[in-house]
Amino acid sequence: MESARRAKLTLNDRPVLRTSEADWSIKSNDQAIYTLDEGLAGFSDGVEEFDLTLKQAVPLEGYQIDWLGLCRTHTTVRPGLIYAGKTYKIEGRVMEVGGGSKVNDPSMVTVTIKAKIIAVVNTPGL
Repeated sequence: MESARRAKLTLNDRPVLRTSEADWSIKSNDQAIYTLDEGLAGFSDGVEEFDLTLKQAVPLEGYQIDWLGLCRTHTTVRPGLIYAGKTYKIEGRVMEVGGGSKVNDPSMVTVTIKAKIIAVVNTPGL
């Protein structure tokens, strides 16, 4: 059996280039409901959250995407995550941007986005 291809990221339907790492998680934020009579009586639906963190090499000519500007101006972004045959279209904000440099490695920027899923589309072959 073949494994899924590497995840791909897009922003405004354009590829986010030079991404070396992408981590994401989805939280349901459901809450357990307990009563004295039943103990665990059920669940209360929570508000779903999508967290995305990416690392991207910084090209010599400068950032492909002005992550710092998006964070500082509180701009709503609409990234896409293509993974395992599906495209997750999300909408949220750049919550944190950091960077770093070290010997024998490219300068990197780390971006954290908090979002909600607005659509899931089948993307066969990707």
